[in-house]
Amino acid sequence: MNKKVSLVLLVLLIFAATASFVGAAPAADTRPLAVTIGYESALNSGDTDGLAALFADGGVLIDGIGGDPVAGRAAIRDALAAQLGPNRSFDVVWANMSGNQVTLIVDIADRGVVWGRQTLRMTVEDGLIRSLEPIAFRILF
Repeated sequence: MNKKVSLVLLVLLIFAATASFVGAAPAADTRPLAVTIGYESALNSGDTDGLAALFADGGVLIDGIGGDPVAGRAAIRDALAAQLGPNRSFDVVWANMSGNQVTLIVDIADRGVVWGRQTLRMTVEDGLIRSLEPIAFRILF
């Protein structure tokens, strides 16, 4: 019994020494997740200025699948405003974060009826959107 305890303590000691020598792993950057939450919130509140503020200077929005790039916060604000409506809502139903890339699946509803599902790819750098591009769209009825 004592030998097992001593072996466990030895392994823990070696692990602790190695961990302090190598240093702890850096914490994951959660800013892309925070930007995703802010994006959904601004969409649903119709806050076009808030949406544009999520983009970095020089950030780019691709307007539709295979569409033209829209650059600059004012142009991005106007492009996103065209997608909003008084009874439209957006629900992020799935998100995957890998490094500074976030893939989102967003349900789009009018008057509470979900009619579309869009997949978006977002690149976040320094807590701001560097690029946002739709990569798939599906009409649900």
